[in-house]
Amino acid sequence: GGVIKLIARAKLLEDNRVAVMVSPAFVQNHSQLASVDDVFNAILVRGDAIGDVVFYGKGAGSMPTASAVVADVIDCARHMTGKKFFGWQDSTDGYVADYLEDTVSLYVRAKTANNEEAQKAIDGAFGKVKYVTFEGAPAHEIVFITEEGTEKDLRATIKSLSSIIEPINVLRVCE
Repeated sequence: GGVIKLIARAKLLEDNRVAVMVSPAFVQNHSQLASVDDVFNAILVRGDAIGDVVFYGKGAGSMPTASAVVADVIDCARHMTGKKFFGWQDSTDGYVADYLEDTVSLYVRAKTANNEEAQKAIDGAFGKVKYVTFEGAPAHEIVFITEEGTEKDLRATIKSLSSIIEPINVLRVCE
């Protein structure tokens, strides 16, 4: 039901701090980002009034990368005698939030000796989760997606289950 993509994310929080990170993430197939492949990159902007808008184009591979490097060299040469201002300004301490404070869902793939016991423990610890099944899955592995919570709390809950499950992969879920 999804793919793993390298995602860079910036989010303005309600307290005017920003949450930023780059990490592999599980992207569900219904997301517009799921179909971005090969030398293409995409930027998804989510707005209150407009919803999701995606900007899509070449951004990787030998030719796009070479083009970007040449453009940067030309830009530097054009501004050798003058300053180019980017509008950067000082910010207050704590402007960037700890990524563990951000609200996320996690995709968890784990080893377990007993899938039934593990499922009971996971349900007890997390409440509602979505179990993921797929053809050919190893018998002693369990895969689930958590409900949203702070990453810090979700990871602590996973750690509390260490006697029953051994995480193989824990990925953020990209909406």
